[in-house]
Amino acid sequence: MIDIAETKEVLTFAVSLAVAVDKAIEDGFQWTDVFSLIPPLMKLPEAIEGAELVPTEIEDLDENERAELVAEIERLDFKSEYSEKITEQGLRAGMEIGKLIVLLREAKKI
Repeated sequence: MIDIAETKEVLTFAVSLAVAVDKAIEDGFQWTDVFSLIPPLMKLPEAIEGAELVPTEIEDLDENERAELVAEIERLDFKSEYSEKITEQGLRAGMEIGKLIVLLREAKKI
């Protein structure tokens, strides 16, 4: 079984950023809303660092790890029937980010 640390980081970043963007546009985007984007964006370097491992981690995901990821999302105040759906969408986004990073790194080698 593979550790899911990288998946957690990418998932937390993706969902945190989505929450900040949603909050910023809730009442019409204003330049001061940029400040609400800073905390999630501070997590970007950490999320990107190992993002290429996310697809492998997700492929090896078991029920306990899945529950752990849902709990991580619920720590972001999504204690509702949407927690699991948000986690699933965040995992899809995280996996695609990981694939994109791998592709970009491969392209640089050419």
